[in-house]
Amino acid sequence: MPITQASPNGVMNSAVPFPQWVDAIVLGSASAESYTVPAGAGYAVITCNAPVWACISGTATIPAADTTDGTSSFYLAAGMQCKLGSGKTLSVIRASGAAIVSIGVYHA
Repeated sequence: MPITQASPNGVMNSAVPFPQWVDAIVLGSASAESYTVPAGAGYAVITCNAPVWACISGTATIPAADTTDGTSSFYLAAGMQCKLGSGKTLSVIRASGAAIVSIGVYHA
C-alpha cells in the first residue's frame, strides 16, 4: 500500500496551474542563502534538485545536535507546497556540493 500524506487545510491538494512567479536560488556547499518572498505571495511550491535544509524564522543551518525548541531548519528532499506570506525571508542551505532551489509563487 502506498504511503500518502494529507495536505494541510488551505494548501492546494489537486492539480494546480503553473506558478505566476518563479525564482531560483543556486546554492554552493554549506553556504546559506536568503530569499525574500515577493509582494502579493500566498502559496509557493518549492522544489530542489538535491536535498537542502530550509528555515523561515532565521538562517538555515544543518543540524549537528538535537534541537527541541522549535528553531531547527526543515529538511527538504524534493519539494513541498507551503503558505509563504509577502516579505517573509526563506533561508536555505546545502550540506555538500551544489543545489538549485526553485520557488514557484502563487498570489494570495
